[in-house]
Amino acid sequence: MPVKTGMEIAINMYMFINVRNSALLLLGLGLISFFSPACAQDPQSKYTVGAGDAIEITVEKHPELSGNFHVDQDGKIQYTFVGDMDVAGMNKEQLKEKIKAGITKYVVSPEVNIIITAFQSKNIYVLGEVAKPGKYTIQSETVTVKEAVMLAGLLKTTAELHRAVIFSDSDNKTVKEVDLFALLFRGDMSQNLLLKSGDTLYVPNALKVFYVLGEVLRPGKYNMNSETISVREALMIAGLPTKEAALKKARVLRKSKSMVEVDLYALLYSTDAKQDILLDAGDTLYVPALIDEMQKNDNANFDPLRYTLGPDDVVNIAVTNHPEFSGVFPVSLEGKVQYRFVGDINVTGMTKGQLEEKIKGILASYVSSPQVSVVITEFKSKAIYIVGEVANPGKYFMRSDTITVTEAIMLAGLPTNGAAMRKARIITPGNDGSSVRKVNLYALLYLGDLNENLTLRPGEYLYVPATIMTKILRMILPVSNTANSLVSIAPGAVPAAAIK
Repeated sequence: MPVKTGMEIAINMYMFINVRNSALLLLGLGLISFFSPACAQDPQSKYTVGAGDAIEITVEKHPELSGNFHVDQDGKIQYTFVGDMDVAGMNKEQLKEKIKAGITKYVVSPEVNIIITAFQSKNIYVLGEVAKPGKYTIQSETVTVKEAVMLAGLLKTTAELHRAVIFSDSDNKTVKEVDLFALLFRGDMSQNLLLKSGDTLYVPNALKVFYVLGEVLRPGKYNMNSETISVREALMIAGLPTKEAALKKARVLRKSKSMVEVDLYALLYSTDAKQDILLDAGDTLYVPALIDEMQKNDNANFDPLRYTLGPDDVVNIAVTNHPEFSGVFPVSLEGKVQYRFVGDINVTGMTKGQLEEKIKGILASYVSSPQVSVVITEFKSKAIYIVGEVANPGKYFMRSDTITVTEAIMLAGLPTNGAAMRKARIITPGNDGSSVRKVNLYALLYLGDLNENLTLRPGEYLYVPATIMTKILRMILPVSNTANSLVSIAPGAVPAAAIK
């Protein structure tokens, strides 16, 4: 048997200790989670639903009142027989009572059960020296630091365990320090703080490094050759921001428990030296995505209460205790629905509330005090066209009577690298010719100029033209490729069939 050197023995010992510590930490986290009192409770009981979540409503012996419902951007569900119901901020028990109250006029002593089937409204971020840094959806109002660590994987050996921090999303300034070593290896539960939706747990590096994360060319961890490094120098190392970057929303996450906002546009294009702040070892420069910031600040115009019906839309009409008058009805090209026992009803330009009143008036001759609910199940009558230099040009159906430029861009994707963003146009076709409105997409998307966030109506076009250089290159490249292919054919290699 060969004799191992002192160095080999030391390496083996180091590997054994790391493997042992990781296994013990994972086992400890698992056992704590298993024996936690929360495990004995319904994990969904205190969760408050929000936009993007989905719920399953079951009413015993009443399948017509049961089903799966998506919570829209306004925090509402379109509930059969009841209509729009605001559910944002409600837990299961509160929602159950609201459903009961809404259907007691139709069902005696209703038995209602609620299950949350999709959790999308609440997220936390775990960044820094963890196995899988990123954004994580949570299924409760809060999660503990231990739970956050389990979501993102074990801590790396380079983690500075004693100096982790939690950044609060409520004001971007509240910072709490967490001693992960005391929590995970000494069982100090005073360090097991709570994170709520939008919060960030940041685990810094114990070595002399800095991070550049988000929308840059080469996001990652970088070694420092000096005590500090400026934002501009950090970007020279990690690469400039991508076209998808929200330049005015960048921020520096300090290892020393603070956060500083940085306007990269002012730094890079207006040479504002005040924005060129210094990063210390362990700090992170984070450049968020423009789409994420747009969604965060989006005030979506979608309102099913004000949407006016038109050809190709589809409505679900429900009349309580009268299935013969209930059903799904498409709107014809003439803007009418063929309603049973009644005939054609012109619904063009009606909101769902107006249609409900019209149906009630029609049925009053057959049903005493009819209870009518209308749900729009397909929105097909209104569309805009987004063409030119965007990620996914095409026709897009609207779920509102108008839509803003930012909402249109969210549908079709950001402008391409070849886009002349300052020269975008909204084109309105007309019998006497088209009218044109100018839109500076660059000012809107990258400078936050809301004066450029114009409104599009059905049938209008948002056109994002290509730059002159892009057009020239697209003309030259096919010719160049053809010429190259001809030059590459040697004289002796011409096929005999071609000579004939």
